[in-house]
Amino acid sequence: MSPIPVPNLLNKQLTKHQDVSHSFLEEITAHSTNKKFEEKPFNEGNGNVSKQPYKRTNRVLVQKVDEIPIGMETDDYIIDSKKIVCFNGIDHFLCTMYPSPITIDDNKYLSVEHYYQACKLFCLAGPQYAAQLANIVVPMTVKMTTKRILRELKISNSRVEEWKCSDGFYMLQHANYFKFTQNFDLALKLIETGDAILAQSFEADKFYACGLDKEGVKQWATQNEGKLIRIPRELTLANAKYIPMFGNGRNVIGAMFMKIRKDLAGSERIGKYERASVQPSLMDSSCMMDSLSISLDNLLSKKGGSEEEKKDRF
Repeated sequence: MSPIPVPNLLNKQLTKHQDVSHSFLEEITAHSTNKKFEEKPFNEGNGNVSKQPYKRTNRVLVQKVDEIPIGMETDDYIIDSKKIVCFNGIDHFLCTMYPSPITIDDNKYLSVEHYYQACKLFCLAGPQYAAQLANIVVPMTVKMTTKRILRELKISNSRVEEWKCSDGFYMLQHANYFKFTQNFDLALKLIETGDAILAQSFEADKFYACGLDKEGVKQWATQNEGKLIRIPRELTLANAKYIPMFGNGRNVIGAMFMKIRKDLAGSERIGKYERASVQPSLMDSSCMMDSLSISLDNLLSKKGGSEEEKKDRF
């Protein structure tokens, strides 16, 4: 069964980013270079790679949210503390590190995290550095390897954060559409969440997550029981400022998942699939392993990461 087509709207959004995401592994193989990387060397930076210690708090902060323009289409949700779905940790199916083989531009990735981190290195360091991720199986190792490379190249945190909230937004959105349109079991799990609000309960991220842990998100939901949440139907970087606060953060990744869920639920192909009650086989991950000269046993034997590694999601 072929994947559900990615919405045309998303394809339009990605047009200007195509030079970043298109077949970069092919370029690596051919030892080609990208002019913009040559013009702006990536071993230059202020060397400021340290982070301030994070202080945990479940106190809901007041942050400014731009009012949704009149006439802008929205998807509306009622806050229900009993239905809200909090996700965090590498074992949750909504997590970027969850094993979910995807194929993008004829290149295969073992998870959204693999694609996302490869794009990060491609943009901030160059294709030769993205190539170093090709044989890594464990998503957490991919993430930590990327952090190490960026640190060695003295790419500042400010540049990384700028990328995460610009090109990274579209790369993450792009990969997650493919994750749920190419893995039908995960698509059904997403649809089964119904109209529940999907909230990433991670304290240290106030853009992609709620800026609160699970307890804090539940507390926020209880305090705002029955209130209406309006999210722009067209999720673009420009519209992110209209996403309401979910506790202390905008929960952009949660909003992405709710948008994908809505698109999937309205898909005729998903409807036929549910009625048939027959699960097609998933993409053969062993074939993907062969292409990277690694074994499936290696994937199954290496999971997770240290507690320190689990703290930083994106």
